[in-house]
Amino acid sequence: MSSIDIAVGQRYESKDDLERRLKLLTVRHQFDFDVETSTLTSYVVKCWVDGCLWRVCASTQGESPAFYVRIYDSKHICSCTERSNRSRQARPDILGELYKNFLGDVGPAVRPTSVGIAITKQFGIKMNYWKSHRTLKFAREIGEGTPECGFESLPSYLYMIRRSNPSTVTHLQIDEFGRFMYVFLAFGASVNGFPFMRKVVVVNSTFLNGKYKGTLLIALAQDENDDSWHWFFTQLKLLIPDDEGLAIISDRHNSIGKTIRNVYTLAAREICTYHLCKNILGRYKGKDAFRLVKKAARCFRMTDFTAIFEEIEAINPVTPESDLSTKLDPFAT
Repeated sequence: MSSIDIAVGQRYESKDDLERRLKLLTVRHQFDFDVETSTLTSYVVKCWVDGCLWRVCASTQGESPAFYVRIYDSKHICSCTERSNRSRQARPDILGELYKNFLGDVGPAVRPTSVGIAITKQFGIKMNYWKSHRTLKFAREIGEGTPECGFESLPSYLYMIRRSNPSTVTHLQIDEFGRFMYVFLAFGASVNGFPFMRKVVVVNSTFLNGKYKGTLLIALAQDENDDSWHWFFTQLKLLIPDDEGLAIISDRHNSIGKTIRNVYTLAAREICTYHLCKNILGRYKGKDAFRLVKKAARCFRMTDFTAIFEEIEAINPVTPESDLSTKLDPFAT
């Protein structure tokens, strides 16, 4: 940890850089400082304990904004117990940098509790769970970058993907303020294989975790509203044209059904049997209907399907209030 020490003659690009180094140093050595002077050209700090000799004086040189350490008295005459009684600089961002560079791993298996234990043992800082959680968050951002940095890198990332994967299709959509909205990505290998596929497209989604919530489809969308689904299917249609022989399979999401009818006017929309069977289990008591619907979904001949569907109708007679055959219709209102 000697790499964060202060020395006379050191140059810092700005006063903020010097101040951050001092915060790292004081947390590392378990003491605190008070600011005596802070101007555009001068910065002086001393140990927070009255009468202690520890002191740093820095100033600019010429027109440059850089600060140079002019005086550094590194000796403390206060007691260790007294000077360590205050730790104002031990914020999660400072602790995160110390942890990342000197203490431990920040991989996905690391938990906030273990980070807090390591910091308490090394620096004598009391850590609760949420302070440990924020510390680990800052430590990970040092290596991985912030979510904002990730969005800023999207244009260059998509450019490199297109260069490395010929025929890859990407489309980045931003709003009038230059903020991210949607991104569409289809790898070249998939694009080249589309003409030879069976005409069945399965649409699914999963929610994203992190600072900015979103939805992962085949590509990335910000949320599951009508606008984002319409944008997504419009991009998809450029690669997979509308066709009477095309079937698009999804769950019963209303926005998906509405968008398919508007964008893919010729294609058929079908319902994923997994979601359909979950709906059956939730709406009808017993497992007879579930078993029969699951069996019907796996029929390859119309005669077999018709026979099973007659069994479904027998255990669920058609009434205005309860019509299973209607509820199985993905386009039923």
